[in-house]
Amino acid sequence: MRRPWLRGATLLREAILTSATSGDSTARRPSMRALGIVLTLAALAVVWAAAGLFVSQRRAFWVGGSASVLDSATAAFREHAVQTFDAAELALKHVGETLEYIAPDELGSPARLTRLLARLQQASPFFKVIGLVGMDGRLIGDSLGVNRGHDVSDRPHVRAILEDPTRGFYLGRVFRTRTSGAVLIPVSAPWRGAGGELKGVITGLID
Repeated sequence: MRRPWLRGATLLREAILTSATSGDSTARRPSMRALGIVLTLAALAVVWAAAGLFVSQRRAFWVGGSASVLDSATAAFREHAVQTFDAAELALKHVGETLEYIAPDELGSPARLTRLLARLQQASPFFKVIGLVGMDGRLIGDSLGVNRGHDVSDRPHVRAILEDPTRGFYLGRVFRTRTSGAVLIPVSAPWRGAGGELKGVITGLID
């Protein structure tokens, strides 16, 4: 791409050549008209070069500024994501600790379990839903109270815990729901008994 200052230099050179070849052929001096043309072209060359330099500097400023803003936004999003995932891990751990003190009959009551999970979900608003999955891969209940008994054993975040009882917090891949089109991130953690044995999976969807 041709630079503006080169264009200005070209115009100035043409102006000088014009002055050198204008006027009386014997005296070799430029006429007043030729001199006026020279000065006009020279002024245009200076203005052209200055305008090109200004545009180049502004372009560099805006490109650099946009990159800086993008870097800052990326860093802020990364920090926010890390904080959210850390909070999600602690929240699921709290759910597991709470379940240790829940009577079996309450876990067996769909209405009571839904209310319990709903309260825990409300304490962690970044969760869209919190669920409890048994060792058979079926949903015992969730904070919405609509999917009890649903087989979720094929979900990666559920299977990861069931296949590896020693695993801790699991962060799944982002997906988009088919019904609402919402973008969610699945997470899970082991649901353990008082003796440390695996009783199922605590699941959550980060909105």
